[in-house]
Amino acid sequence: MVTNLRMCVLAIVAISLWSSLVASAKDQRPTPRELAEQITREAEQAVKPLFDQQTPKEERRDGLYLLLSFALPESTLREYFGQARAGTARVVFRGIAEKSIPEMMKRVKRVMGVNEEAPEETDPRWAPGVILDPIIFRQVKASEIPVLVVRQGEHYIAVTGIASLQDGLNHVVRHDRRFRPLQEWYDQQRKSWHRGDAKPEPPPSVPVLSSSVTLSAGSPMVKILEPDLLEVIQARIKSADWERIGEKAKQKIEARVRKGPNISLPVAKEDRVRYTDPTVEFPTDVTEPQSGLVLATAGTRINPLAHVQLNETYVILDATDRKQVEAVDHTVSGSLQHKLMVMVTSGDAFALVRRWQRPVYWVNPTIIERFGVTAVPIIVTQEGQRFRVEEIKVN
Repeated sequence: MVTNLRMCVLAIVAISLWSSLVASAKDQRPTPRELAEQITREAEQAVKPLFDQQTPKEERRDGLYLLLSFALPESTLREYFGQARAGTARVVFRGIAEKSIPEMMKRVKRVMGVNEEAPEETDPRWAPGVILDPIIFRQVKASEIPVLVVRQGEHYIAVTGIASLQDGLNHVVRHDRRFRPLQEWYDQQRKSWHRGDAKPEPPPSVPVLSSSVTLSAGSPMVKILEPDLLEVIQARIKSADWERIGEKAKQKIEARVRKGPNISLPVAKEDRVRYTDPTVEFPTDVTEPQSGLVLATAGTRINPLAHVQLNETYVILDATDRKQVEAVDHTVSGSLQHKLMVMVTSGDAFALVRRWQRPVYWVNPTIIERFGVTAVPIIVTQEGQRFRVEEIKVN
């Protein structure tokens, strides 16, 4: 009884998988969950170099930020970069100083002394984390630099007109003695960097702040060279010719639709019938997630056609070939709409929709593989526990 139940469940799973493959021929767009998973994977990959994944999310905004600009001489920036690296502070720019982000990153690397041909030779003392973040500039109302920001949660202590990172921390400690351990830690790190025997140690936790404050260290400040990145984006959105962009996108979509999935297959040279066995074999044990019950052991084979009857006939052809279209004309025109699914390997599906007054879909490589398609046009039906694949000769 249990064995029969397991086989029934596996059959349902196999049938569901098959149904999803056919459904994907109707619509190859990712489902919301697939799209979310893809975005999550790419986002995690993108931020992995920036953050320690072991750090709790709520703490990742805490720490030291050094707000700078390329309005400063590169030699001065280099000094600040070294201070930021010693203090594990992030160097922040408000926007892009060059025409593009890649060009600006080249400039940042030049300040760091990065040898493009041998990056491993770069002195790590000049290579802090560098980010673009106009939000923090807005948060502390910074229009001039340099500014040191000690951030904790939604609150901060900003020190404007600092002569150095150490100078900024001195003012922070004068304002709040709880930051003394951070100041002492940085002083020790800075000295070890200059001696060349740096042994990086994690900084002490930033004390909890209940409010935000801006202090002044009194040193001369410089107007920020880079435009606010958010303002640049907003201006481009307002100035964009959306009608032209929409028309260009429409033309691109129409061209893509006319091209179809662009799967190349040989043309059938003779009338012949082949049979394909859709049996699938589970490579690993299949278990029920909640109970851990083993539904099937590795090596179990299931044929979904042993448990279901597919009532549809499937026609697959290359829509760019007029002779193929004419070869299946009679079959398509003489079938009830709900009894037939037409799929194209290439070409304009819409043209066939108008010709036959029925839905026409794009085929996908998985369908091609499961049906065992080696030439087109073909007509596929279920015959017992196999697929009957009929190739139609094109004259």
